[in-house]
Amino acid sequence: MQDVKDVQLLRFSLDKQSYAIELDCIRKVLRTVAISPFPQAPSVICGMINVHGLILPVVDLRPKFGLPARSPQMEDRLIWANANGLDLALVVDQVSDVISIPFTTPVDSSALISSPSLLKGIVPLPDGVLLIHDLKALLDQEEQKELADAMSDD
Repeated sequence: MQDVKDVQLLRFSLDKQSYAIELDCIRKVLRTVAISPFPQAPSVICGMINVHGLILPVVDLRPKFGLPARSPQMEDRLIWANANGLDLALVVDQVSDVISIPFTTPVDSSALISSPSLLKGIVPLPDGVLLIHDLKALLDQEEQKELADAMSDD
């Protein structure tokens, strides 16, 4: 019998759908603050924030998941996460909790959503499904290049 390790996930929501990110990629959950414009940044970046002297690009996950656009609200949360060595703030509607699930082969998500490459897997829960977000796939190569160029201009 093979040992199954548990993976810890930070659960959050966007438009009442539950998503999660592996906890080891998360630095902190922040209250929403004023988001400053970030000229020359890719369109998925909705601005930037200053956290203790560190400038963090703010990512709007909605277009990545095919959700309707909306401006960040004061009751939203920002998840300070590390994606491919880059610290980012992700705008989410709500952060729920940390859950631990057995790591198994993820359910194939390609037939279920429009952007399956952004997901590591899908976990069935008693109250619905949990979409596990793959932070490494958050920004494509072009967006990473545009962001690096915009940050070097600052």
